[in-house]
Amino acid sequence: MDDNCLILFKSVHDVIRSEKLIKSKGFSYQIIPVPSNISSECGMCIKIVKIDSFEIDNILNINNINCNIYNK
Repeated sequence: MDDNCLILFKSVHDVIRSEKLIKSKGFSYQIIPVPSNISSECGMCIKIVKIDSFEIDNILNINNINCNIYNK
């Protein structure tokens, strides 16, 4: 069972903005290329711990960052 999920974005700009927010809140994350089996407008995504996904999604939404959480 995989305990991680991916945050997908429409632009690299959104990835960078999101990374700053995620990092400032102390969450564990990793910026990685979007896997080839997943379609995304942006070539980069952020891998996070699944248990943090709800809170991170709320933070990004509050900051008007359009993203999708992909559970592997």
